[in-house]
Amino acid sequence: MNGGTKSWYTRNKDLGYCGNNYDRTYKGRSNQRRELRTCEVDPNYILCDRIPDGTSSGDPHFKTWGGQKYDFQGECDLVLLENPLFADGLGMRVHLRTKIRQDWSFIQAAALQVGEDTLEVTGGKDSFQYLFNGEARNELEVGGVGFFGDFLDFPMNFTKVFAHQSRLHVHLGDDNAISFETYKDFVRVNVRGAVEDQFQGSGGLLGSYPDGQKLARDGSTLLELANDFAQEWQVLSSEPMLFRTASEHPLKCALPDQKSTQQSRRLGETTLTAGGAGDACANVPEEDREACVFDVLATNDIGMAGAY
Repeated sequence: MNGGTKSWYTRNKDLGYCGNNYDRTYKGRSNQRRELRTCEVDPNYILCDRIPDGTSSGDPHFKTWGGQKYDFQGECDLVLLENPLFADGLGMRVHLRTKIRQDWSFIQAAALQVGEDTLEVTGGKDSFQYLFNGEARNELEVGGVGFFGDFLDFPMNFTKVFAHQSRLHVHLGDDNAISFETYKDFVRVNVRGAVEDQFQGSGGLLGSYPDGQKLARDGSTLLELANDFAQEWQVLSSEPMLFRTASEHPLKCALPDQKSTQQSRRLGETTLTAGGAGDACANVPEEDREACVFDVLATNDIGMAGAY
């Protein structure tokens, strides 16, 4: 069993399956249970190895398949996930576009490509935009939940939470899904329930599947430093451009200028305290709470907690 993905969820053997309590309700939303691989059975319990998840959010916070967290402050187009074997060779790519603001950056847009079809998601201060092969689809009213049709053969469900907040789930089958969430300018991407037969051999900022090692494009060089790893996975000119417009930094990611960002930070002092940010993030899952507090303080916006 791979130690990088061990999670030690336990269930009474009489139940006959591995689960992780995702049938509970969280913040008013019911989450579906996802099956987990069985590792071994002892006389009383089934011990389970979790199916890897990967996320990218906020100021870009990344969580690899193996659960390792890191940040990258830079501006460029990045490969979150590259999986040539997905859907019997149809292939999948997920690219991110990051933007610098003062001394931190955020995910401004994300794009998913399966085969030749592309979904592009862009945040905005007062709105957001989803494009399916170049066609805009944002027609739901606030509070609406709707079926967006199929992305190839994968059904999509869309929720318009507020004028500036939304969620879109692309269901990949077998309880696998990629979700795109927007909150004002920020875009979040979650990959849930990534099973081996669909994601084995994938690379990118989520690391190697399933252990999440931060490997270079050659598949063997380990890059421990977050900046080195992220810049290794900058979108190359030889790779498909998934966004409608070209990157402003096609050759090398731009990094914040320390002198100017120190000046801008002094001019833009937050009115929130760490305690206030902690209160805003109190209902956020513990594994995301530190990132939530950072984002609330960086943006001076307690509403950022709602993006988690």
